[in-house]
Amino acid sequence: MRDDEKADNEYQSIMRQMLTYMMEDPGTISESLDIMQVARSLERIGDHAMNIGEYVIYLVMGKDIRHISIKDAERDVVS
Repeated sequence: MRDDEKADNEYQSIMRQMLTYMMEDPGTISESLDIMQVARSLERIGDHAMNIGEYVIYLVMGKDIRHISIKDAERDVVS
């Protein structure tokens, strides 16, 4: 879950950088859009990986950690 948060932050950072880059040099729009699409795909992979982890915890432990904080999820999984 923490890694997903990091991935989300990185994605937002890349999006801001690419938008700035495109505004400064419109000739780079095509390449920037490609990079933005790759960043979005990687971010979605992280989201799917987190979902799989949540499902595994539910199947093994019977605990639904989908809508709780990271701290609470860690406490529930450890106990």
